[in-house]
Amino acid sequence: MWDFIQNSVSEMVSALVGGGLMWVFNYRSQKAKGKSDEASALQEMQNAYDRFVKDANDQIDRMRSKITELENRNQELESLSAKVKRLEDEVADIEKHWQDKLQRAEKTWKDKYDRLKADFEDYKRNHQSK
Repeated sequence: MWDFIQNSVSEMVSALVGGGLMWVFNYRSQKAKGKSDEASALQEMQNAYDRFVKDANDQIDRMRSKITELENRNQELESLSAKVKRLEDEVADIEKHWQDKLQRAEKTWKDKYDRLKADFEDYKRNHQSK
């Protein structure tokens, strides 16, 4: 038996050393694979975050563009509103001017008519009595 142990010692040592080395390499490989999986997961999270940030920035840019467009339209509307107000005031002034002119013309023609009628009545009275 002792001979068997002496002859097998080198194989046993080789088996133990080989098994230990195999376990160490396997452990390191699993650890490296775990780190690789973690790195891959972190990279995926970073990619998802980058896409989210890009989408959010694009949406913010679109909103800013629309806000700028609405502000420009609002300025145009305010400008047009002021122009409409000026035109309404101008039309009111013109209407008042023509109303005054019409009233003066009516008064002038009424006065002329009244004078003409009075002259006619005088003429009629003067010529009927003769």
